[in-house]
Amino acid sequence: MKYTDENRGAIQYPKRAKQLIDFSGLRYGNITPTDIDGFFEVHNTIYFYYEFKYKNGNMSKGQYAALLRQVDTDRAAGKEAVLLYCKHNVQDTSKPVNAASCVVVKYYYNGRWWNGNGRTAKEITDMFYEHFVKG
Repeated sequence: MKYTDENRGAIQYPKRAKQLIDFSGLRYGNITPTDIDGFFEVHNTIYFYYEFKYKNGNMSKGQYAALLRQVDTDRAAGKEAVLLYCKHNVQDTSKPVNAASCVVVKYYYNGRWWNGNGRTAKEITDMFYEHFVKG
């Protein structure tokens, strides 16, 4: 698929997206790389991090610590940053998960976790975007 403004944010290479990355060769003691399901920054003002899990899935202790530390580091550097922890119920792994409609279980901002209160990733992202970018 050729990248255009109309398909911005869409999956460009679905076959590549399904390709697994094996981090086992980058092990240092009990530490290995983790993945970030989504990330973007807006005008060097606010950083958004997203972690999506299927139903009752959870972040590992290492992933949890790494993502929180990254958000805290961004804030210590004078940037706004938020981590959205989202759930989806798409069991069929051949189908894409619509990130915008995933329910935010909780989000990490300003050194603490906040309840998502049933809002979607789009709603929480819009809330921060409106405040820090358009505000």
